[in-house]
Amino acid sequence: MSTWKELSKPPNLITLSRFFVFPFLAYAAFLNNKMLFSVLFIYMIISDLADGYVARKLNMCSELGNYLDRVADDMVHFLTIPLLYIMIPEKIIECAVLFIIIVIFLLWVRLIRLIKFKDKMALHLISGKIVNFINYPVLTYMLWSDNYFTVFLVYSILVCLTLIEEIIVLTIASEPDNSIKSVFTMKRE
Repeated sequence: MSTWKELSKPPNLITLSRFFVFPFLAYAAFLNNKMLFSVLFIYMIISDLADGYVARKLNMCSELGNYLDRVADDMVHFLTIPLLYIMIPEKIIECAVLFIIIVIFLLWVRLIRLIKFKDKMALHLISGKIVNFINYPVLTYMLWSDNYFTVFLVYSILVCLTLIEEIIVLTIASEPDNSIKSVFTMKRE
């Protein structure tokens, strides 16, 4: 199947829409427009949930779709914090140590995936889906609330535990297996 035909499948179009919306999210941040930023950020979570759901329902799961989703997720994860810094620098600075710890774990996961599996293993752990789902509301809450630190601390702990689980799975796995849902459900060799 041609790449263009693959890209035009509904789940991939949903994923690609996140790439299209992201510059507008950045623009909202530069304008310090919290409402527009929040609406676009909520769109990001809806599209992130919808692409995988639609792909499974329409039986259109593909390597390209999996790759696009991973790149879109990475874009949102790595670039949202600088955008939030533009709007709420004092809150981001207050949480800087937590952000740095999360980024270190994220980079560790990416490094293992790249070195050991040539970036062919994309985990879809249950814990990762939960953390990814709460990522958007927590960061939106941080944008609007002055009582955000405890919520963000708990969220950071959950993110780190999820990334530790990914590190364990990637370390134990001998070959790429994108069907692994948890370290507790891995087949022992």
